[in-house]
Amino acid sequence: RGKRQAVLAVAMILGGVAAFAARGSVAGDLLSVGKDSVAISSGGARSRPPWKSPEWVTPVFGWVGGVTRDADGLVAISGNSRVMALDPSTGAVKWETPVPSSLVNVPPATGDGVIALTARDGFFVFDRNTGAPLWESRTTEMTSTVQVGGGVVVTATYEGRLTVHEARTGVARWEVVMPGGVGAVPAIDPETGTVVAIWQGGAPADGRMLALDLATGAKRWVVQLFNGASAPVVGDGVVIVGGGD
Repeated sequence: RGKRQAVLAVAMILGGVAAFAARGSVAGDLLSVGKDSVAISSGGARSRPPWKSPEWVTPVFGWVGGVTRDADGLVAISGNSRVMALDPSTGAVKWETPVPSSLVNVPPATGDGVIALTARDGFFVFDRNTGAPLWESRTTEMTSTVQVGGGVVVTATYEGRLTVHEARTGVARWEVVMPGGVGAVPAIDPETGTVVAIWQGGAPADGRMLALDLATGAKRWVVQLFNGASAPVVGDGVVIVGGGD
């Protein structure tokens, strides 16, 4: 059990979201995740396979379930039971904290000085700089995802429950239950004080996208979507969402 394994590699992201389980962008580098290692390769040589010549490789415990890049570096989930912060330049581990639950493969959400994680039985929030536990919210529902922004943490479940907590204290501001499951990561727009979430029902056209007041949870508007829509992105007063046919 004391064996440490690793999983984190960085190569060319081309300014987008990295790999299947990552949030944020690693400008100029490529981020890849797998079993037993974490590595980063320089974006200066696009033709060079990143796994053959990584800039660094850091051992971690078990599978890397999700990775997030933010202004302070990298945050990774390892072994479904730990969260760790790494220096993106060297791969050095800044801190590592055990989580008292089984984490799901959802990338950590960061912002406002905190890290929010999705577990099978709830949500866990830690200090971004130190890894110290701040608060947790347990649930018997099937957890889906979490988002941070505007001084709050937004948690969602597949039963359609959307809850907004104060980021540092965990105090609940408000909660709404939607008619369908919330699977896509909600978007927060601090400038307009809005949170945008998508719920999906059983029929193909049962999806809806709602904009809610970040302070109160009051509904601002709602539009119909087909099931399978992507997570919304907000900025400059607009909401962007993708979907299939």
